[in-house]
Amino acid sequence: MGSKFALAIFVIVAGLLAWANPSMTEFKEFTKTQSQTYLEDELGDNAIGRALAQAGSSIAGEYIDELVDRKNYVFFSLFEVGDSIQLDDNDNGGSDWRYLGIGGQFIRLGNK
Repeated sequence: MGSKFALAIFVIVAGLLAWANPSMTEFKEFTKTQSQTYLEDELGDNAIGRALAQAGSSIAGEYIDELVDRKNYVFFSLFEVGDSIQLDDNDNGGSDWRYLGIGGQFIRLGNK
């Protein structure tokens, strides 16, 4: 009885993970939000800063398909951002960034 229960829980968890595996569209929205937040922090919380941040994040969102490689493993995905962009002050621009997409969330794994 206990092994059937454990198997049922495993199947339910696996099904939920597969269902909530983030798509490239979800990662695109995530990067737009992240880049807008970063740009707003850098440009300041004023009308011009917000407008430039929104424009910048829209541009970033348009090109993300060309800069990201998604590896789908059914229950989770790995998103590798190309080395042609700089994501933050700690990035030297010469290394790839990796994100784990699992359960509808994105976790930065750091450099490739």
